[in-house]
Amino acid sequence: MCMARSAVTGLLVLAASLCALPRARAGVQVRGQSQCLDAQALSQDIDQLVQEARPQGAAELLVVIELADTSAQGTHVALRIDLPDGSPGLARDYDLTSADCASASELLLTVIAAFLEELPITRWSAPTAAPPVEPVEVTEPFARATPPSVRPFGSVHAGPLLGLDRANGKTRSVAELELGGDLGLRWHRQSLSLGMSARSGLAQDLGAGQFRASALLARLRYQRHSGRHSQLRWGPMVQLGSLRVAGSGFAENFSRYLLWVEAGAGLGYRVGDVELSAQLWGSPIRQQVAIENRSNSEQLPRWRLGLSLEYAFGATNP
Repeated sequence: MCMARSAVTGLLVLAASLCALPRARAGVQVRGQSQCLDAQALSQDIDQLVQEARPQGAAELLVVIELADTSAQGTHVALRIDLPDGSPGLARDYDLTSADCASASELLLTVIAAFLEELPITRWSAPTAAPPVEPVEVTEPFARATPPSVRPFGSVHAGPLLGLDRANGKTRSVAELELGGDLGLRWHRQSLSLGMSARSGLAQDLGAGQFRASALLARLRYQRHSGRHSQLRWGPMVQLGSLRVAGSGFAENFSRYLLWVEAGAGLGYRVGDVELSAQLWGSPIRQQVAIENRSNSEQLPRWRLGLSLEYAFGATNP
C-alpha cells in the first residue's frame, strides 16, 4: 500500500498518481547525471553482470540507479532491484564524495554481484497466470453407466406344499407339488411380478375310490428386499384360478372344475440368482368332495405350508 500524508491537497493527488503508475519494465535503468559516475558505462556494466548471472529461461530483474549531485564534491546514489514477480529485492543508498568516485562503479557492481549470487533460482521466475479451467460435462456420476431404475426379470419356481384343514373333528393333510414361472419388474429394493402356477396333490381315499385335486392358478406377487445385497425378501401373494377334482376307482368317475382363490405370504433368502423361501397360503373358499349318495365326504384343504426354490434371470440384482 502506498500512503502519502501532506497538508497540501495537490501533493496528495500527486502521490496518489505516482502510486498508480505501472511497474517499469525489466532491465537496467540509470537515471540522472553525475560528475562522479558515467551513467551510460555504468548501465552497460550492470546489464552485462545481470545477464551473466541470469539462469537460462529466467525472467529479467529490474535494476534502477538514480544519480544526483548534492554539492560540488558530493553525489547521492540510490540503488534498487526488483524481482520478476514485482517484489523488492534490494535497496541501498550511498552518499559519495569526490574521493569515492574512482571506486564508485566497482562498489555498485560488487553489491549487485553479491546480491545476484545469493538470489535463489526460484526467485527468478515471474508469476504465471493459471491456465483457464474448462468446464467438464458429466452426464453420469464418474461417467459410470448405471442400470435403468426399472428393470424386467423372469423366474421359475418349484417346491412341495402340505395342505391342511380340520373338519368333522379330525385334521386332514395332503402332500402337493407346485411348479410355475413369473415375469415382472424390479426397482430399488422391491419387485412386482405376474405368473402362472400348476399344482397337483397326491390321491386321497374316499369311500371305495380315490380323488385327486390339481389347480392352474394365475399369481400376483409383490416383494420387498432388505439386507446387504438384498438377500432377505418378503411380501404378499395372491393366486386365482381353476381347481380340478377328478375321481378314480369308482363305479362311475367324474371330474369337476371349481373356482379357487387364495392369498399368501413368503419369506425368502436369495444367494446369487437362487432364492429359497417359506410360504403360507390360505383360502376363504370351502369346497367338499363327496360320493354320489353323500355317505362319505372330504373337505379340500384351505391352508398350505410350503417351500419354494426359485431361479431368477434377467435384472436379478436390486
